[in-house]
Amino acid sequence: MVKNIVILGAGFAGLKVTQDLTKKLKDPNYNITLIEKSDVHLYRADLYEVATAFNQKITKECLTKLRNTIATPITELVDTNRVKLIKDEVVKIKSREILLKKGKPVKYDYLVVALGSITNYFKIPGLEKYSLPLKDIQDGIAINCHLDQHLQSLWEKKSQKEVNIVIGGGGATGVETATELTSAYKKLCKKYDYPYKKIHIHIIEGQKMLGGMDAKGTKIIKARLKELNVKVHFKSFITKVTAKEITIKDAPEKLPYDILIWTGGVKSNPVVGSKPIEVRPTLQSKDAPSIFAAGDNAFYPDPQNPKQRLPMLARTAFDQGSLIAENIIRNIKGKKLKNYKHASLIYILPLGGRFALLKTQKHLISGRLIWYLRRLIFLKYSLAILPFWKGLRKWAHGTKIFTEND
Repeated sequence: MVKNIVILGAGFAGLKVTQDLTKKLKDPNYNITLIEKSDVHLYRADLYEVATAFNQKITKECLTKLRNTIATPITELVDTNRVKLIKDEVVKIKSREILLKKGKPVKYDYLVVALGSITNYFKIPGLEKYSLPLKDIQDGIAINCHLDQHLQSLWEKKSQKEVNIVIGGGGATGVETATELTSAYKKLCKKYDYPYKKIHIHIIEGQKMLGGMDAKGTKIIKARLKELNVKVHFKSFITKVTAKEITIKDAPEKLPYDILIWTGGVKSNPVVGSKPIEVRPTLQSKDAPSIFAAGDNAFYPDPQNPKQRLPMLARTAFDQGSLIAENIIRNIKGKKLKNYKHASLIYILPLGGRFALLKTQKHLISGRLIWYLRRLIFLKYSLAILPFWKGLRKWAHGTKIFTEND
């Protein structure tokens, strides 16, 4: 009797599971189904680059090129003769069955939950209505167009008002976006003959640390932000947003803004529930061994702090996807499943232009060389998911567009 392996989501984890099962599972008695609401797989680590890339003239063609820097059609990444692709949205996970928004229910014998996360607005009044999120390719394109159109409208009005660009959240995405915005606005100001000194970029951060770094890393980031004239509001919490102002807890005055980009938090996909799925060391759900979870949808304790989950990083999701594929095959063959071993990963944070910060367990290194290393990581990933020449062209295309700000 034919059995069904169903993968939910084509992010870093879901795609890796799908590709590995396709290559390694030769048993014809198992069907592989990938359910994803989008047509494309995204390299989200460079989403901030899409949001801040400079375009001399915004056209449909240039936006398509920009989209293609990090978006790859799923049909180019999986063997559609071996994998059934369903473009639909998952609305509910039931025992042995997946309910979809449009299509018929899909039954499963093995299930991989890799739906990723969504933006968390923390129920802050006005935040979702007035801010621009940065979570998906459409968000990045929307921000890119909005930055250009906003300055164009001021140019048409012959206005030279002070412009406040506010980034809500000083995590990795917030810091990456803020620092790259400084380069983008230098180009935009030249394009629209606008005085750059009138552009003010702010980061609002609730904690004392930046970019997911410790105190030493934050010190380097602060120095870089100061160099780029980005103002950081530490230990500041947004409590309300209107069309023109941001209310910050305990602040004496409201902060006026022109554009608010929200990068202040994500939460697990609501289909999974209010919390990520607690998994065993094998990445099987503690409640249902036929269900595996990875990435943002899995709660796997951090070895350094068992009460916390592992950081939500692309490399972690990719590695977990690899293990899940192997464990499904081992389970089918009646072999003992392997435990997930979290490798100590290097963490690279771009800080505007060709400058980045690298963190390992023992070292912090910053500079131009680290930026090049990060581009090589994208090259390695592109070559891992695509045929060699396609992967190389993908990397070269993105690098060419993203370096036009520098």
